[in-house]
Amino acid sequence: MSTDCLQELENALGRAALVRDEDRALYDVDWRGHLHGRSLAVVCPSRVEDVGETIRIARRHQISIVPQGGNTGLAGGATPDSTGRQLVLCTRRLNRIRGVDLLGNFITVDAGCILQNVQDAAQSHDRLFPLSLAAQGSCTIGGNLATNAGGNAVLRYGNMRELCVGIEAVDAQGRLIGDLKCVRKNNTGYSLRDLLIGSEGTLGIITGAALRLFPRPFAYATALVKCADIDHALQVLGILRAHCADFLSGVEWMSNGSLSNVSKQFLDTRIPPGFDESCLCLVELSGSTPPGLLDDILASALDQAITSGFAADAALASNLAERDAFWALRERLPLAEARCRSLKHDVSLPAGNMSEFVAHLEGYLSSMTLRCAWAGFGHLGDGNLHANVLIPDTMPDALCDCIDEFVYSEVLRLEGSISAEHGIGSRKNDLLHRALDVASLQAMQAVRNALDPHNLFNPGKLLFN
Repeated sequence: MSTDCLQELENALGRAALVRDEDRALYDVDWRGHLHGRSLAVVCPSRVEDVGETIRIARRHQISIVPQGGNTGLAGGATPDSTGRQLVLCTRRLNRIRGVDLLGNFITVDAGCILQNVQDAAQSHDRLFPLSLAAQGSCTIGGNLATNAGGNAVLRYGNMRELCVGIEAVDAQGRLIGDLKCVRKNNTGYSLRDLLIGSEGTLGIITGAALRLFPRPFAYATALVKCADIDHALQVLGILRAHCADFLSGVEWMSNGSLSNVSKQFLDTRIPPGFDESCLCLVELSGSTPPGLLDDILASALDQAITSGFAADAALASNLAERDAFWALRERLPLAEARCRSLKHDVSLPAGNMSEFVAHLEGYLSSMTLRCAWAGFGHLGDGNLHANVLIPDTMPDALCDCIDEFVYSEVLRLEGSISAEHGIGSRKNDLLHRALDVASLQAMQAVRNALDPHNLFNPGKLLFN
């Protein structure tokens, strides 16, 4: 049956659209190399029509489909299982910029477009597509939508749900659904767009999107702010919001442990004198303003933060090289952790509960017999913490499980979310059943059953089968 399915796919799409044998290995493992599957084959359609044909053929042969874009996910949502009975449907050949609406400030793209390419296309028209991620050179728009990606600029622009006005997808029968109308107001029944965003490939295969653009900023003001702890950093955030209003585009928090690890892993790391051995906030304002105005606004806000005792010091970038050096600190945090053994926890918390969470976790880690290091960082402006822990190579899996359990139990106790921007995938679907009540889970399963009654799309992901 599997051989018949592949032959039918080859006849319909052409030999070039299929990846088989050892060449599919790159598609069968997740980005971090932690999860390994075994696909039947990888299908790489170049037309939306080919996506529909792939689905119809797979359905006839009872072969399930795992959608995959740039394969940069961190929750296992794009990795096939080990049965050899799943097709990986890679969207990277669906990579057209379909159109740019400069009057309405929209861009319409294929789902396989690399995020960086969409950013560059917007910039070529003096516009900004504000989604910004560490993986932007590899991740795709379809994957960004499927996980409702966030990144560094959610504080000002929102996540993918706020940035998308229209979506196109192929359903479990191979039919095209949704629409790509470039309008902000569209109240025409149930929002398929909102159902598909964040669905992690379980309700349909996203093939296209209409996205919002913004005026391109030409002025920036960037600073590193030294704070005693995350509680003081949150107070600084409140002052920044009051003083900087809509110019505030990012506030990134970095724990002392995360910065120490960057200095250890990258010997050329430059932290301003007197700013090491402390927590730091990376603050940025942006806009189309006269030169120097944003610097003055930020300097005034930071003066109040220091006078109020919430910030110990601040360093304002005086040129582009200093701004790049400040951002390099933040961008190196996950790269430094990739060189160590670490436990990663993508969570979000109400602002009022962040300090308690961090204090409890630090206390728990200090009580462990094997030495662990708190190396958290995150998008302070939207409550998203990457509550990551550096662990020794000798730490048993049972102790790792204890740390994971402590983190997620605290997040749930403090009314937070177990997944802020990475999704549920296969790694967190057991936690989802702890985070949501039975009625909510049943409602979600009912939606999935209605749109994919034969469990064709990404089985075992997001919800249990």
